[in-house]
Amino acid sequence: MRPLVSVIIVTFNSERYLPHLFKSIKNQTWYEKCEVIVIDNDSKDGTKKIVHNEHCSVIENNDNAGFAKANNQGIERVMGDYIFCLNHDVILEEDYIENLVTFLEEHKKAGAVSGTVKKWDFANRKKTEKIDTLGFKMYKNHKVVDITEKPDGDLPSYDVFGVSAAVVMYRKSCLDTLRDISGHYFDDDLVSYKEDVDIAYRILHAGYTSSIVRDAVAYHDRWETGSGQSSVKQKREARKSKPVFINQLSYRNHLIVLFKNEFWSNLLIYSVFILFFELQKFVYFLLFEPKTVLGLGQFIKAIPLTRAKRRAIFNKTTISKQDIRKWY
Repeated sequence: MRPLVSVIIVTFNSERYLPHLFKSIKNQTWYEKCEVIVIDNDSKDGTKKIVHNEHCSVIENNDNAGFAKANNQGIERVMGDYIFCLNHDVILEEDYIENLVTFLEEHKKAGAVSGTVKKWDFANRKKTEKIDTLGFKMYKNHKVVDITEKPDGDLPSYDVFGVSAAVVMYRKSCLDTLRDISGHYFDDDLVSYKEDVDIAYRILHAGYTSSIVRDAVAYHDRWETGSGQSSVKQKREARKSKPVFINQLSYRNHLIVLFKNEFWSNLLIYSVFILFFELQKFVYFLLFEPKTVLGLGQFIKAIPLTRAKRRAIFNKTTISKQDIRKWY
């Protein structure tokens, strides 16, 4: 019997994307074994009308609950063995879900899996060959970035530190082991940003892996202005275009994720790299984004709760500091 896949989509003013997204879901070779759950974060455009006309379950929030909480609401409703979290600005090749399910069926210690995610030029309705993400890479300074270059060789699949929550399939039994002290899957207190890095860490702590299946292909149109820009000036302008609270969340959550999930010995061993990186960021924020510095105060305020979550994680961890270190 083919396992059921629960597709979870969080929407917020997503009207322009949804016709393309739902079309690609309906074209999936695995569609007959999918349930679709949409969590709407109080959209003000035509999103609600569109989703209510689709064959799916809908949860309507009265405000923007954030990415983490909305996904948790969906996960609490699922019936499937596998949970497929999907951003509204993504489209899939027709065998995407089937490729991921096949991999998870064959690799029982895989907790999360994604595919080759390429950039979608939505403005021109064009699929591109440029890589959006092939999973996460972590540097010695503990900066986590999307892998945007194809690996050497022709392996059909391989493990990575973690995968983006924009288009990822989780093993439900793995997620059940990750519930935090509040009973949540994704960390609600992160609200949005870095929650997929946090869950990547926790998947490792639980003894599972995150993997990429190369033949599974999706396309993603990142909404962040300048996400594809490369020059320092362009990146600076892109950051300025974002709401202040988003930059604060990103800064705060990066620190929370490290404090919550990393071995103290690893932080000490790589402290020179980490401190230099954090000092660079802090000086940059002071000069160009002074309001972002408030994220540091928000992190300090969150330390007591984060410490309790850390204690729960490390009381159950199945791995050693070396198991994390190999990803730097």
